[in-house]
Order: sequence, then structure tokens, then C-alpha cells
Amino acid sequence: QKVEKTQWSMVLSELDRLEKGLDEVRKISLQHSSKSDVINKTLPLAREVQLLQATSVGRFTLDACLRVAVLVDEIDKAREKFDLLFQYFEEKAALHPDEIFSTICEFERNFDSALNEVIHQDSCKVCPEKNNCGHYVFTSRISPIMMYKK
Repeated sequence: QKVEKTQWSMVLSELDRLEKGLDEVRKISLQHSSKSDVINKTLPLAREVQLLQATSVGRFTLDACLRVAVLVDEIDKAREKFDLLFQYFEEKAALHPDEIFSTICEFERNFDSALNEVIHQDSCKVCPEKNNCGHYVFTSRISPIMMYKK
């Protein structure tokens, strides 16, 4: 199964859209749960919660509001961590998180490739003991172990 790359800006855009849609559902639910027109009125929080708890859609809305609030908190934490990451790598904060993670992923792939090449080159060196005893010797500092031929 192929995983699609998600852009940070897309996550923020979708969260904004979710919050606006949820606010509309909340207003509609408030209107249906009360006899009067409360859509344009500001209600005390306790009264709003009481009205929303009166219907199943209202309860769903309250639950969704709580979950979205947790999501917003997590996104704020991620932003703070991105800022710390940018400071660590001495990058400009204007750089998108997508760009810095692409750079880190590319570095990781290049490092893994170079490491595998070094290990492969070391594994090609045959042990000099007893007329080719069948052992391969790793001579690098990465992994000083002996391997058996298969």
C-alpha cells in the first residue's frame, strides 16, 4: 500500500476547515435544542453545554469539540518542536517543516547507503588465517565481528 506524503500546510488548512464546520454544526445543534433563536446570541458556556447535551447531535458536537481541542494542542506542540528543530539546525523559521524533514530523510538514505557500501567492502576481505578458513572479517570500526561463508 502506497503512503501519500502529507504537507504541513495541508494539515493546517484541513484543521481550519474542520473547526469552521464544527462551529456550524454546534450552532445548528444549539438552535435545534432550544425553543428560541440562539444562533446570534452569546450564551454562557454552562448554558451552551446544557443545551448541547440535550440532543445526540449536541453530545456528538461536544465530543468533537473536545477532540479537536486536543488536536489543536498537539499541533501547537508540534509547532514548538519544529521551532526547536530549526534552532538546532540553525535554519530560518521561514523554512517549512516539509523541507527540513525531506532534508533529514535524504541524509538518512545517503548515510544508510554509504554505511552499506562500507560494510559490503569490508565483508569482501577474506580472513588470512589457515589458507582461507572460510571466515569473512569486518575490518572497519563499525562492526568488528567475524562472519561465516554461507
